[in-house]
Amino acid sequence: MSEKDRREKLFFPIPQAELERRHKAARAAMKTKGIDCLLMQNSTKYLGGYVRWFTDVVAENNFPVTVIFPMDDEMTMISLGGAPRPAFPPLWATYGVKEVLARPYYLSVNYTNTYDAKAAVETIKKLNAKRVGYVGPAFIPMTFDKYLTANLPGVEFVDMTEEIDRLKALKSDVEVEYIKKTAAVQDAVMLALPALIHPRMKVIEVHNIIQHILSDMGAEEFLLMLGTAPFGELAKHSSPYLQNKVIGEDDYMNIMIETNGPGGYYTEVARVFCMKEPPRDLLDLWDLNVKAQDRTVAKLIPGAELKPIYEQNNEFLVSCGDQPDTCVFAHGQGYDVMERPLIRPEEPIVIQPNMNIAVHPRLSGPTSFTFCCDNYLTTQGVPIRLHKTPREVFMIPH
Repeated sequence: MSEKDRREKLFFPIPQAELERRHKAARAAMKTKGIDCLLMQNSTKYLGGYVRWFTDVVAENNFPVTVIFPMDDEMTMISLGGAPRPAFPPLWATYGVKEVLARPYYLSVNYTNTYDAKAAVETIKKLNAKRVGYVGPAFIPMTFDKYLTANLPGVEFVDMTEEIDRLKALKSDVEVEYIKKTAAVQDAVMLALPALIHPRMKVIEVHNIIQHILSDMGAEEFLLMLGTAPFGELAKHSSPYLQNKVIGEDDYMNIMIETNGPGGYYTEVARVFCMKEPPRDLLDLWDLNVKAQDRTVAKLIPGAELKPIYEQNNEFLVSCGDQPDTCVFAHGQGYDVMERPLIRPEEPIVIQPNMNIAVHPRLSGPTSFTFCCDNYLTTQGVPIRLHKTPREVFMIPH
């Protein structure tokens, strides 16, 4: 398909030149490891970055999509389908893809669980590949892996995830522009919320309004974490299953928008919204939250190792009377909502320019909970905050 047709018919397609850049970088990494082809599989948009990074095609709805990326040939994709149902995606919508093989397999139907693996075996045999690199083996079902290794006895399987993760972590100028668009969409929604929220609404109604606006503005997937509680209690984030509470006159809300946007790139932003004048202790906690974010961002400079940043954040939390955060308070993003590098002690990647890092320290006090989140683009010096939403506690006029 021509570049012109892709721009006209696809939903925010990635330029052909950008896909070529990725393929060239991946093949250079393959060459150093003696890899004949890469194999990857994803089944959702939230964590579907490997398939999308190589193909600009989304895997979704827990229907696995397999990509085989040869050293010296175009790609083969394997997806759900079978005559007369056409394969997805149609070949005209792809770039660098030779064929799309359709098979009627479902994770929920056990006797179909090797149909895609059988197609992968046939493809690898045709390529005469002897050394296959798995990308993201944690996404590949046990049934798939067992079938491949049993039916390709002369093939060596190695893990190429580290090499590809390091490529994905560094964003091109094209990718940075898409990331900025996602942040701008989220900013627009955040700034509209004071006019859309009011007491007596259910939290899930706020969730649905946010999702509707985001969808109209180009978002594809929606992680919307909302929590509300009266002043004096902890308004911690909750998933939609727990969002049936009615917002009270004396409530405050923590709202986190964690979605992708045009082109499929993720950013995330979080702020506090109050139904009436907030108490001093909440405002003080928010100020500490912003300070915690600033302290981390100041250290995200080229060459920075991530264990000391993780440790200093926890030291600051403890100095504020909170407990250490043993989960993840800052991390990379791209096509995956959670992408490397993670700001954690075991992360081997160091900070380099053009990383898209979400920074969201959280603070709890006896009577309040605040959560400040923004995305930052690393540079040769100080990172740039991509979100423009003011870092303040918002009042809801009513």
